[in-house]
Amino acid sequence: MKRLVRLTVVVLAITAIAAAAMAQGRGGGNNGRAGGGAAVERGSGQGQQAGQAARNQAREAQKDGVRQAEQAQRQQKGGEGQETARGRGEAAGQERQQGQDAERERLRQAEQAGEEKGRRVQEVTGQRAKEAREVERETAKKAEEFQREKAQRGQELEREKGQKAAEFKREAAQTVAEMEREEAKHRERVAKLEVIRSKLTEKGNTEAATRVGDVLRKENDRYERAMERLRKQNEEAAQRFQQKMQRLAEREATRQKRQTQQRSGGDAGRDRQVKTTDDEG
Repeated sequence: MKRLVRLTVVVLAITAIAAAAMAQGRGGGNNGRAGGGAAVERGSGQGQQAGQAARNQAREAQKDGVRQAEQAQRQQKGGEGQETARGRGEAAGQERQQGQDAERERLRQAEQAGEEKGRRVQEVTGQRAKEAREVERETAKKAEEFQREKAQRGQELEREKGQKAAEFKREAAQTVAEMEREEAKHRERVAKLEVIRSKLTEKGNTEAATRVGDVLRKENDRYERAMERLRKQNEEAAQRFQQKMQRLAEREATRQKRQTQQRSGGDAGRDRQVKTTDDEG
């Protein structure tokens, strides 16, 4: 564009110079024909004036050409400015439109994301509620089974304790009966020996009475040993009964502890399952 303006200025300058030259030529010819030989000096002065006028006209024409070129350049720049402004306006409009489209798309995606999140939350909440209901049902079922097993085991334990107690009572009764028999037998033997010794003493048979006394001492010793054996037997039976009761109590405590651990492990597993569902949600 600048090159075109420069070419325009050159053309206008050339045109002005040509116009000045043509005017000067016409002025010289006219003066020669009009003055003749006598008016050469006057014609020369007039020619100089005409040449000066032509040069002035050429300069004016050159200035006009420059002004026209500058005006053309300004007009060209104005056109380019308008075109640039129009292009910038269109670009700004497109950019605004793209921004509005992007904002609408972002809002649409955000709305879809919110709807999707709400749907997932509803699904997770429903799944969590379902699992909670299942856990409650299973917990109630386990509790009922535990209570039923506990009651059944309590009955079995009481029955077993009753059997052990009955066995101990039978053994104790047998021991008591045997002690009573030994005591009755001892009293009978002592009574007989006392009567025999008394009669022998009355008759003066001291030697035989002494031998009867020895037999009586042996009977007393036998009776004491028999009673000691029966008492020890009774104590051992009581100890066995206590040990059996203790083993039953320890076994029941171990069974209840194991059941408690199993229930705790099941509850922990269900809690982990529910937590995993929450984390996935």
